[in-house]
Amino acid sequence: MVTRLLGLGQLDRLLRSGACFVQQAMVLHASRTGEAPIVAVRRIGSALTFERVWEETGCRQVIASLARGRGHRFALERAVFVVVLHRLMRGGSDLAADRWREEYRIAGCEQLDLITCIARLAGSARSCQSRSRTKRRRLRRAA
Repeated sequence: MVTRLLGLGQLDRLLRSGACFVQQAMVLHASRTGEAPIVAVRRIGSALTFERVWEETGCRQVIASLARGRGHRFALERAVFVVVLHRLMRGGSDLAADRWREEYRIAGCEQLDLITCIARLAGSARSCQSRSRTKRRRLRRAA
């Protein structure tokens, strides 16, 4: 059979037409055996678009100025940005926002531990509420 195909020149034609599938087969084989490099894909479109709106509306500057001098040891503005973007794009809990963020490439958020940031903010809010209650009690007593 092979000699008959060789004589007719069809073996060369058959090999040429099958060559395009060889590369695909090699890639699939490398993927299955773990020989192919692992590539991470991150989305950028919505983050870039919202980043521009965030800048042009002045949200970044307002949050940064309010956070200045508060002693936060994390990028508060970036944490707020991620939470707001997540609520606009998908919605859900802050824990879901942290997992969702991993799919996106958001400038300044690569090392951001969103859950820790939110926990610290919640602690600060509780502390502020407590101080506010104490202040109101003192005012009532004084009156």
